Amino acid sequence: IWPVRVALRSSAIGEDALNTSFAGQYRSELNVSGDNLLTVYKEILASKYALTAVSYRLHKGLRDEDVPMCVGCMQMVEARSGGVMYSRDPNDLRRDTVLINAVHGLAKTVVDGTVTPDHFEVSREPLAIRHRDIRDKKQRAVCLAPEGVVLEEDPHGREPALSDAEVLALARLALRLEAHFQAPQDIEWAIDRQGRILILQSRPLQQTAAPLEERPRRTLEVGHPLLLEGGETASPGVAAG
Repeated sequence: IWPVRVALRSSAIGEDALNTSFAGQYRSELNVSGDNLLTVYKEILASKYALTAVSYRLHKGLRDEDVPMCVGCMQMVEARSGGVMYSRDPNDLRRDTVLINAVHGLAKTVVDGTVTPDHFEVSREPLAIRHRDIRDKKQRAVCLAPEGVVLEEDPHGREPALSDAEVLALARLALRLEAHFQAPQDIEWAIDRQGRILILQSRPLQQTAAPLEERPRRTLEVGHPLLLEGGETASPGVAAG
């Protein structure tokens, strides 16, 4: 039996370029055994021709032959905690802030939106935690012993996924990666059961919207009672309501 489990991740040319983002359109698989390695590899190659991916390439004017699909193979991390961090605020790159989202278990639940993560804001200079929001994380993603990933109840869901020292250590890494790549970064990370921080992916940060004060705003009075209020924006648009 092959003792190593791996993560197979799509890595097409231009997938994470500054002006394009194929996030979620290509396939990746976690905790794959040696028995299924070649089969999963072929499935990830085939995900290049998923309907959403083909439509996006056509919209961006990318030719099929200019986007060869590669597959990254990494040893699977049995993560105690995981998540995503931004070396700058994607809603306002001028803010002096590193944003960190964290959950117990694998970072998968942050990436796919299954769990609302803990949220930390860290000032860049001096490096200090400016704000923390600890959520009730009802589930966590963990590796199965034979193969694959499963969602289970998080017994420590009300506890922070990170200590203050880990938050600051992650923020330092975000600043180092930004300095190395000379651009704001969108970083996926994990902390294993021995407390080691591992960087799983770092790509150019896509700015999602202009700061609110720079956008023209107009309120429409429709005369109906308010039904819902609050929450978090998944994707900013031209209107809210």
